[in-house]
Amino acid sequence: MAHKEKGLGFRSIAERMGRPESTVRRSLRRATGEHVQWLHRRGTERLVLVAREALWHHPVRRNPLADALCVLSVAATL
Repeated sequence: MAHKEKGLGFRSIAERMGRPESTVRRSLRRATGEHVQWLHRRGTERLVLVAREALWHHPVRRNPLADALCVLSVAATL
């Protein structure tokens, strides 16, 4: 999903990841709207549990998918 946030299409993402194009296309279609909000909410909940102070250093982006991925990545690394 980070590749999608950078503007890459499903074919180039599939090639980079060594995955079937159909799998990548299906995954990207699911990563919209409610699913992205769910990802962000879960990442934020986890971040609050492990390092509440990290929320203040989290850069807010204008892209909901990029914001969700940022929160998740920070939570995963702590």
